[in-house]
Amino acid sequence: MIVNLFNPMLVVLTLCIEIALFCPCQNSSFSCIEGERQTLLKLKQSFEDPFHRLSSWKGNNCCIWKGVSCDETNGHVVKLNLRAPSRFSNKSFYGIISEEISFLVAPVVKSCLLELRYLEHLDLSGNDFQYSPIPQFFSSMKQLRYLNISNARFNGSVPNYLGNLTGLRVLDLSSNGQGPLWADDVKWISSLVSLQHLGTVPSMIQNMTSLRILDLSFNLFTSSIQTSFGNFENLVHLNLAANDFSGIEKGLLLILGNMCHLKSLDMSDNQLQGEEIGNYRNLSGCFGHDLETLNLDYARISGRIPDWVGMLENLKYLHLSDNQFNGTIPESCPKVLGNFPTSRL
Repeated sequence: MIVNLFNPMLVVLTLCIEIALFCPCQNSSFSCIEGERQTLLKLKQSFEDPFHRLSSWKGNNCCIWKGVSCDETNGHVVKLNLRAPSRFSNKSFYGIISEEISFLVAPVVKSCLLELRYLEHLDLSGNDFQYSPIPQFFSSMKQLRYLNISNARFNGSVPNYLGNLTGLRVLDLSSNGQGPLWADDVKWISSLVSLQHLGTVPSMIQNMTSLRILDLSFNLFTSSIQTSFGNFENLVHLNLAANDFSGIEKGLLLILGNMCHLKSLDMSDNQLQGEEIGNYRNLSGCFGHDLETLNLDYARISGRIPDWVGMLENLKYLHLSDNQFNGTIPESCPKVLGNFPTSRL
């Protein structure tokens, strides 16, 4: 019997495997769309880049350029992360503010971004747009899911046409004093039905009760923390650090009693002088049962450490240092303090 050692199907299968192994078009090396590469080069030319942050933006494959991410199935640019380290950034729980320098500079944001029709994630935060207004063409980028232009020295009224970006899940407009932004009309925010994370000014958020993450840190707000904060019942993370808040209307338990899902609360480095957070007898609501992190460092709070701290059964990180507390540690605290990975009193 003669055995046929030549199997055509086996040859075809072998060739396919070899092509898959050596083809330069694998996921790790697919090329971007040429038109989008040209768009990114135009954007690069619009920036002054003294720190060479865009030095990798050369060659034919823009999908491997720093800050650029492409869809692995079609090669379209879907993410552009040009985030610069903030010129004013929090380096520790102690509220230390230090300067870093590595930002891009441009008089305006170039409208060539509109040519990136599949772009879903745009982060321009920490750069210097020289007090220009927020670009009107942003309103046409309806595919965006993430927009961060915080601390980028934009100036003027926050435009209501941002309400056209109905697919946004994250919007950050906070400024750290890097250019004055204000809101003449905030009704447009109600159009952002998918929004989960908003970084902005307090007057813009009173009706955004579906928010899960709210970051107002490093804005130098000087008012008291209003009772309207108690309406954010769906918040998971609330960061009010590094402002000049002067008090908490109706006390801290307004927040802890209403925000049943809150896992972290940071109010460090504020001016809550004379604000007593201490013994509340008539506790109501959920009272912070999910809270894992509470940071009140450098908040200038006075009075006794309240008994209710010992009732936060899920608390893992507690920071109360550099305040004006007096008296003894409540009896309810030691049993939970012993379970903390981190506590600073």
